[in-house]
Amino acid sequence: MPQEAIAAISASIAGCAFIASLVGLIAGQWRNSKQDTSDLTATWAELRADIKYIRDSIDELKTNYKSLEERVGKVENRVSHLEERVEVPVRRLDRLEAKLGVIE
Repeated sequence: MPQEAIAAISASIAGCAFIASLVGLIAGQWRNSKQDTSDLTATWAELRADIKYIRDSIDELKTNYKSLEERVGKVENRVSHLEERVEVPVRRLDRLEAKLGVIE
């Protein structure tokens, strides 16, 4: 798994943990204090906006990860083809060396 993908997943998990701690903090304050309904509504709206932002960021990271996987697949394919193409000239050189009596 590419390092970028691991970093992206770690950032996503950290974001979710942050949101969970915010929800716990807000819930604790709500039970222990007498806040106005408008303050709670604003706080929940802000939390919803934050959660949406995190969700959108995770979706973007998934898209980037898929793109990276495709690029890595293409590079692997190119390397494989190059290895196959190099194999023939190497065999020819080995035969020429054998005819000439070159010892490595």
